[in-house]
Amino acid sequence: MLKDLELSMAYLETLKAPADELSQQIIDNVKKTLTVYRGELCKGPAPKKSGQIAQILFGSRKIRLGSAPGEEEMREMEERISRFVESDNPIEINCLWGALKGYGRASLFQNPDIGEMMALRRFEDLHVKVSELHGKGLRVNIIMEDIGSSILNDKVDGTSGYIESYYNSLKDISSELGISGRIQVKKESELLAGKGFDVPAFLVYAEKNCNMFIDYLTASQQVDETAWNALPEYITLQKAGWKGTIPMVTREYYFQRVATKNPNADMPERILYACKYLGLAFARYQCQVCGGSFADQTGIIPPIKASFVPYPPGTDVELKNGRLEYKVFDDKDNRRSVAPWSGCGLIVRKDGCLKSKIVGLNEYRQMVETGALPIPSQFTVRSKTKPNDKPARFMAGLIM
Repeated sequence: MLKDLELSMAYLETLKAPADELSQQIIDNVKKTLTVYRGELCKGPAPKKSGQIAQILFGSRKIRLGSAPGEEEMREMEERISRFVESDNPIEINCLWGALKGYGRASLFQNPDIGEMMALRRFEDLHVKVSELHGKGLRVNIIMEDIGSSILNDKVDGTSGYIESYYNSLKDISSELGISGRIQVKKESELLAGKGFDVPAFLVYAEKNCNMFIDYLTASQQVDETAWNALPEYITLQKAGWKGTIPMVTREYYFQRVATKNPNADMPERILYACKYLGLAFARYQCQVCGGSFADQTGIIPPIKASFVPYPPGTDVELKNGRLEYKVFDDKDNRRSVAPWSGCGLIVRKDGCLKSKIVGLNEYRQMVETGALPIPSQFTVRSKTKPNDKPARFMAGLIM
């Protein structure tokens, strides 16, 4: 991914800077980490091109979050891929992306770091592999949830500035890497206009949805879970287009996410946050923010959904069709991964070896409390063929 580009680094705390020879080792390690390989095509019988591409996109457990796809998931994916291939269009993938790095709470890391670079590398690697079978390759839309992040983090000072800086930096990186034609960074607020909506209209949907979820969660707390789908409040949600009763295990998942961002939040605050989050997610569906860009003879082709965050436990299996879930860093032995926008990217030296990783917000807080903060460093990516272009920059914390 760094072909025809120069990579350099600088330490933001010069008194802590490692020796020059180690600096070169770090640069070499980053280049190796971000390298894209063509690799082998899928093993096993896959007579149809769409089946081979589906196997590439689902991937092995080294890149995939969760278990291998079931028969229905694979069949749904193959059918959708076939529509893109047969209409000679790129295979469109939408990836919703948090717009506030570290939720605005990790002060050293408000802009893209090695985690974002690896997430971009994930999609570029898939594009290269798919292009061997389908020349148009992929069209990945990274949709930054700028409206949602503003609403959910309204108590964080400087939210709008952080969001704009993060968005512009990620766009600069995609452009400088030469991948912006196939991996496009967009804001959900910008996409609304193309769907016939504006931000105020979107927020009306979101607020109405939030109130419906509050009513439903409140009512369902008073009865046994087996009676939830008969509640008038749930039927109201169904009529609006919602699917799923949001079982207790799913609710606990959302409440825990609130606790990660704000450990001091009480239960009413957690419920309100979860309902705001669900209300925004539902509004994206209602306003078709993630609608398709390509069509075949039968109409608009629904994009494939990709995420670096797994669906919450208890999610209806039907909702998982047409969805891919990825780890940021290759790791076949680890079933968990931190999304690039919700953590801090580090380069760790252990036993003489360098390894890139992401730590979540809780681990970052522990580092702050113990004074074991990483050395902040900045990497600059500059085109060799266009040296006068504005360079792109990303961060990494060094633990040497």
